[in-house]
Amino acid sequence: KFEARALGSVSEGEEKDGRTAALDAAAKRLAEQHASDNLSEEQRKELQIKRKKDALVGKIKAHYATMGGTEPLGLAASSIETLQKHLSKLKNRIDAGRSERVEHARTEEKKEKLNNMVMGITKGTPGRCIKPQAPVAYEPRALGSSSTGGETNEE
Repeated sequence: KFEARALGSVSEGEEKDGRTAALDAAAKRLAEQHASDNLSEEQRKELQIKRKKDALVGKIKAHYATMGGTEPLGLAASSIETLQKHLSKLKNRIDAGRSERVEHARTEEKKEKLNNMVMGITKGTPGRCIKPQAPVAYEPRALGSSSTGGETNEE
């Protein structure tokens, strides 16, 4: 007899909660996998190497996708050691680029702060910078000139 039930719900006969049911299902899948694994030790090692290479190739491709480049040809045919070296070089390049961008941002921030101090602009902390005075025009006076009117007394 077919009966409809919600996805993930347990039938009335089962008294297990969801976690126990999931744990039992995982144990059953694992047991089936081990039972169907009729591989020799050599085949298991080859499979392990293949999985490791696939993981490394996937990481390398992800780095290239992030950087916007294309991965080198023959990447999947490379040895595990070569892939590990390549991945470490990529990580170093990314870290170097990241630190360079951070240093550039810090330099630009310092330039902006200095420029703001020179211009007398403060951000959120009034009174910390002294605004420069407008330049005063200085005109030298001749000796003997009067202090009023600016005319000289010539006799």
